[in-house]
Amino acid sequence: MKRFSLTDLVRLPRLDAASAVALVQTLLTLAESHKKLPPGVAQAHKRLASVHKEVAEALTQRLSVGLVDPQRARLADRGEDLAFSALFDFLTGWSKLPAPSKQSAIAQSLLTALYPTGLRFTLLGFQQEWAECQARLDRIDREGLAAKLKALGGEPFLDNLRAAHKEYGEALGVTQVRAEPAPPTAVVKEPLVRLQEALRKYVLQVIAQVDESDPASAQRAADLLAPVAEWQSRATKPANPEAPAPAPLAPEHAASPR
Repeated sequence: MKRFSLTDLVRLPRLDAASAVALVQTLLTLAESHKKLPPGVAQAHKRLASVHKEVAEALTQRLSVGLVDPQRARLADRGEDLAFSALFDFLTGWSKLPAPSKQSAIAQSLLTALYPTGLRFTLLGFQQEWAECQARLDRIDREGLAAKLKALGGEPFLDNLRAAHKEYGEALGVTQVRAEPAPPTAVVKEPLVRLQEALRKYVLQVIAQVDESDPASAQRAADLLAPVAEWQSRATKPANPEAPAPAPLAPEHAASPR
């Protein structure tokens, strides 16, 4: 006879640490709005809240891992985001000129070369974003794209970009020798596994309290688990290639794991 695990019984949407923290926080807030939960649900909710706190704290610790000065790193990250956003807006403006236009064609070619996914790379973690930005600057130098930018009058944007990237690398300790070794990385994987397990148990307890003869219990379950259903629905929607790229976030976007 086959034995089923919680993973078999409850399928969760694909979640990294940051998205798991966001989803679970929504569930916890929603559950707290109910005056009284069934005992099994209340106990599962308590466990979920406890493990959620562990993952959130691990993420917070990881924000400053390896950083010489966390505040400087956040400011430098913001400067890098704005510099790439400014150049993106500049090129986008030129690209909207009607055809035939030499400037429009140049701008479009630069957008394709430097922003194949729009500004999404500015939402990555600090080190990942630095590497993506460095790759774009390397391509500008390797393929002589600076001349194309200069032809459009974009030299000030490129100078600003190089200055912002230099500060970003130094703030992260990527291009500057550290005075002290980096602290150990905050462990997120293990508490994330526990959070996923606690979430499955919570979902299972909510469903188990549904009584088909009691419409109110079914409605309560639907209300409590609505965020999970909505999250799964968003995850399965096909990407819209024509949708505008997200704008860079403020310094607090380190909420995506950094």
